[in-house]
Parts: sequence; structure tokens; C-alpha cells
Amino acid sequence: MLFIYPLNEKDLKKNLKDKIEKLIREGINCFDLCFSKEKDLFFVLEILKGYKILLSLDVPQKLLLKALKRSKFFLINSSYPDKKSLSYYFKLAKEFNTSLVVLSIFKRKINMDLKIRKDLIKEIVKFSQKQIFPLEKLFVDLIILPFRYWPEHTYFPLFIASYIKKHFPSLKTLVGMDNFAYPENNLLLKRFLFSLLSPYLDAFISKQKYL
Repeated sequence: MLFIYPLNEKDLKKNLKDKIEKLIREGINCFDLCFSKEKDLFFVLEILKGYKILLSLDVPQKLLLKALKRSKFFLINSSYPDKKSLSYYFKLAKEFNTSLVVLSIFKRKINMDLKIRKDLIKEIVKFSQKQIFPLEKLFVDLIILPFRYWPEHTYFPLFIASYIKKHFPSLKTLVGMDNFAYPENNLLLKRFLFSLLSPYLDAFISKQKYL
């Protein structure tokens, strides 16, 4: 399973090189670069040049092409694309031979209806096939749960994950564990949720280990 660690502007305030080396020793498989400013992104890319580690890219569209031309990436993490811009993400993923993350929601709209979510996954699969993009290089982020849906909707990502593995076994699954937010940041609850999800997951993004 890929353990993807998100790096962002907050990490620049620390001794970043030491932190990167420490995280690699701890078993991080990949860094997700989540930067909104070009100078910060390229500063981090320069530091990472000397390390053999997978890189994921989660940046505004205006920075995508520049970054892809600058470094080798394993993954493009698409941030809430609408259907039109999703075509652009697929195009870039094919051109630069990367995997691609798509969300099972569009435009931060949370819909706790299983049928709607299943239909959207079918739509994503059809779109991928139309784009001649291999399903084994496509990751679906299962869901983002704001705290108001916790814990009564904990079952939701489990149903989605099992649905994907049953009907589209080639499709990869991913979850942003840090996006499971609720008033009490209870690590035990997150560990419990991760233990339920882990049999279905190919990757997770988090600043915290749950293994």
C-alpha cells in the first residue's frame, strides 16, 4: 500500500531536508506536493532531486504543466475537477505517463447517496475507457467526509470501496485520511476507520501513520 505524505507551505517553515530524510526512513512511499505558489513548489522540487522517492502533484491547474515538465511524477492528484477540466487531467496523465487521482465527487459537493456515487464511478470508468486510459493507473478517492457526517456515515466509504473492488477490480482506491475531520481529533477513531478500509485501499494520503 502506498503511504503518501502531503507536503505544503507549512512544511517550508521547518528544516525541510531533514524532515524529508526522516520521513523516508520511516517508510513514506510518496510525497504529495500541495503548493499554491510556484516558487514554493519549485523550491521543494529542487530539494527532492537527490532522493529516490515517488512524487504526487496536487497543485492549481496553472502550475500543472510547468511542474510536469520540470520533474518526473508518479501521480497527478486532481483537485475537485469539473467534467470539462477532467479531460485536461486525463490528457496530461497520458502525455506524462502518470497515474491519476479523481474524486468520487465534483466541486466539493458532498452527496451521501450511494446510488448517485455508484453512478458517478461508472461514469468515471466510462470516461477513462473513452480516453483510452488504463484503469489500473486510475485512483478513485473514496470520499471526503466533513465532521458533520462523522461517525454516523462511517459505513459510506466502505460501501463505495467494496463496490469498486467487486465491479471494477482494476480500478485503484485511495483515501485522504486527514480529510476525515470532526470536532474531536480522535486518533483511535481514525485508526479504527483505517483498519476497516485498509483491505480495500491501494493508497492513502496522511501526515499520520495508522498501521
